[in-house]
Amino acid sequence: MTPPAPHPRTLPFELVGAGAFSEHPDLAPPIAIITLLRSQRAIWQPLRDAVSEPDGWHRPRMAGWWELAYLAFLASGEVDVQPWYARTHKSAELWSVYGFETVPSYATVQRHFARLERFEEAFAATVTRLVHGARRHEPAIGAWLHVDSTEAETHGQFRHDCKPGEPCTNRRRARARKLAPGAARDLRQKAAALDEDTAAGPSVRVGDVTITPVSDGTTAIIDYVDARGTLRSYRRSRIGGHWWRANDADAGTRVYTKGSSTTVKAVWHGYYATPAIDHVTGLPVTCRLHAANINEDRFYPAIIDAATRTSGITPIAVAGDRGYSLTSVYAFNTRRNIASVFPWRARTNTPRPVATTEWDEHGVPRCRHCGGGTDLVWHGLVPDATRNDPDRTKPALRYRCALPTSTACTRVQTISPAKEWRRLLPIWRTHDTYQELRVSHDAYERAHRAQPEQRRPVLEGDRVVPLVGDASDVDHPGFAQLEEAFADVALLE
Repeated sequence: MTPPAPHPRTLPFELVGAGAFSEHPDLAPPIAIITLLRSQRAIWQPLRDAVSEPDGWHRPRMAGWWELAYLAFLASGEVDVQPWYARTHKSAELWSVYGFETVPSYATVQRHFARLERFEEAFAATVTRLVHGARRHEPAIGAWLHVDSTEAETHGQFRHDCKPGEPCTNRRRARARKLAPGAARDLRQKAAALDEDTAAGPSVRVGDVTITPVSDGTTAIIDYVDARGTLRSYRRSRIGGHWWRANDADAGTRVYTKGSSTTVKAVWHGYYATPAIDHVTGLPVTCRLHAANINEDRFYPAIIDAATRTSGITPIAVAGDRGYSLTSVYAFNTRRNIASVFPWRARTNTPRPVATTEWDEHGVPRCRHCGGGTDLVWHGLVPDATRNDPDRTKPALRYRCALPTSTACTRVQTISPAKEWRRLLPIWRTHDTYQELRVSHDAYERAHRAQPEQRRPVLEGDRVVPLVGDASDVDHPGFAQLEEAFADVALLE
């Protein structure tokens, strides 16, 4: 019998061991996963059809299912294709599972894996079919999510690129240190600890260090043809009186300067990898990679939309760290009936949660008649009477006095979350659902930082490198690099 679908008052639970593949030796080798996938024709066949090329559009190629080899590479935990190929190319039996009669060359594997990058949506649709199949047995999958971003480094170099005739303040000494992922994460977390108004500008001051995302308006994408005749691109940016060149045109850049100086002391060049982890299984529903110059809150809607498409349901609640604790994110969630489980982030005029005449310090509305506590009756969308469009709606919370002292107290009352998006939530902070997600997110966040994770391989140079280790470890090599870059700047106090 299928369990009932969860609702906002359902206490979040976990299927212990659901994602512990390492405890099942028969499922550990990627070959076992591929063999299982081949046996599930309803899952594999649509992917196979989507990535196959029409006859006559290419020269005859060796028989084999490249999508299976690609999935085996992703499941292997390797980031670079070359070490994975070196470990597997001597096993003709292994490659026969992928449908190949002979083992292809490394160049052929690299070329076909690069071709498969065009079919990101087809692979995402395969994940969607898997999740939908799982939800037929456990409808709570996808109901509660945890989000957290991790720095993903790029192999692409970031170097001085002022040309002869271009103004350059100092050609000999122009260089920028590239921060290690741990150092970049530490500074990002320090910036997230600032109040929302301070962090709202294009640049953020953390101690004596100014962090500035390099905007697209100060960069240009340059196309060129390399010695092999291949069309390639690089990004050219004007920063601190110099031109800088980044071979990875898709990566984003954050620059670090001392105080109000414009001299670039260090850079973080790469991406943020943001998975949406299902609370029930502990497995990612989706994972998206975005350039490091895009703040987490700007990319958040894309993560939630992708997770919703994959699971087929809108999550009941999403838990995250202080980087998401912004008014725009609260408003986005509440308009979709999603509860936001984030730590409090101060604002200039409200450094800490305070009670008002309409709600208490936890954001629980007060009874309008006696001023007492209330119980949530319903939350959802109601017609917006202030708009002429009948299809326009707005979120609303309906509640009733918990201890009525008069007839008026027994009536259902309504309040709009738009009065204070960060305080009035679809699931109140005093509810068990909220508290369970808040406590459990700390464990998810520690596991997310401590374990190496497979990042999406970007196959022009395999440029993405996973972050390994906990950024809170002061022995991380990035901290020594940071201290060297800024010398007398007291970053770590």
